[in-house]
Amino acid sequence: GYLLSPILKVWLFMFFLLLCTLPFGMIAQLNFLPAISHALLSDILVQCSLVIIVLSALLMIFKVFPALDFYTVFIRKEYALTEFFKGTGVGVAIMLVCAGLLYLNGNVSFQQASMPWDMVCLYLVYFLLVSLFEEFLFRSYPLLTLAERYPVWFAVLVNGLLFMLAHFGNPDVSVLGLINIALAGMFFAVYTFRKQNIAWAVGIHFAWNFTQAVILGYNLSGNKMSGMVKAIPQGDDWLSGGKFGIEGSAFCTVLLVICIAWLIYRNGFDVKETIFQYFGQESYAHLDFDVDHLFERKNFILFIDALDEIGEKENKDNALQAVKAFHLANSEIQIFCSSRNSDSLLGTCRELNFKYFDIIGVSLQQAETFIGRYFDGEEVKGKRLIKSLKDSRILDKLPKTPLT
Repeated sequence: GYLLSPILKVWLFMFFLLLCTLPFGMIAQLNFLPAISHALLSDILVQCSLVIIVLSALLMIFKVFPALDFYTVFIRKEYALTEFFKGTGVGVAIMLVCAGLLYLNGNVSFQQASMPWDMVCLYLVYFLLVSLFEEFLFRSYPLLTLAERYPVWFAVLVNGLLFMLAHFGNPDVSVLGLINIALAGMFFAVYTFRKQNIAWAVGIHFAWNFTQAVILGYNLSGNKMSGMVKAIPQGDDWLSGGKFGIEGSAFCTVLLVICIAWLIYRNGFDVKETIFQYFGQESYAHLDFDVDHLFERKNFILFIDALDEIGEKENKDNALQAVKAFHLANSEIQIFCSSRNSDSLLGTCRELNFKYFDIIGVSLQQAETFIGRYFDGEEVKGKRLIKSLKDSRILDKLPKTPLT
């Protein structure tokens, strides 16, 4: 049951998706709305409906699991637009590099074509909606719920395979094309974990599709497209991508593997980068905090809490290794790490020559002093909390807390 729980949660999400689809299906069957003759406008309306459906299903999930919200499943408003545009830059770069390699190797030629600017604008909207729908569908709740119970690599792999299955029925699909779609799904998943914000993956996905189809004129995952130029694949399909498009090419495979490997390599614990990211959040913008100046002077104490909540032992060890590396590079800075009692953490701390001591207990007098200072000017709140501590005898029940 413990291991099956995430799978059942994903099935519940799929059931909610089906429920949310029913009203749109009924509207379509009853012909409440006038028919749209423009094919692309019709597709945009469909994609808009799909985005509403997946958001509605997520809201239903949040009702069932109140601890979850959009922020928890990586849909975050902080820097969303900025990170979307950064992701767009990454997606454009990947597609242009891949197309450039194919061109230099003689596996594609380009013919002049034309596309009205109103169609270009409509495709911008269309591919934005496609990327929003598919990323919200795959890289939000399903990715989180799998990663909470299983190793992250397994969650990423399953996410990529689910993304591949969703494209299994595409026209002119090839084995290499399916592999690349799975790799693309894994790439988007790793990026989401790396940045903790789905906006990056939405941007990459959007630019991936738009650049490939509209700018370069490739078929998109087997779907015929007409772009500003027309890509004509040359040579063997496994190199050129053939009718499936650039995603069916071995060049795309190699590029995706390199990108995923680089992200994994970069996905280590970096204490300094984390401090910069923390104070770079929108909620701290009003502080106008100069982190560069902070590191120039190095006159601060760093406290890292809850190491035991990181997860797997390997990740805990990596975190402590990162703390050690940070200390070697910044020996003037005092560092305190705290966790609940953990033999595995203690062993790693000894190996790294960290100083280690236990807080066996906290007296009521110490708690009163701390709370009195914390609630300075709000004595009533402080007294209520102290009374609650006395009544519940919670201080007597606290476990010892080792500090490294």
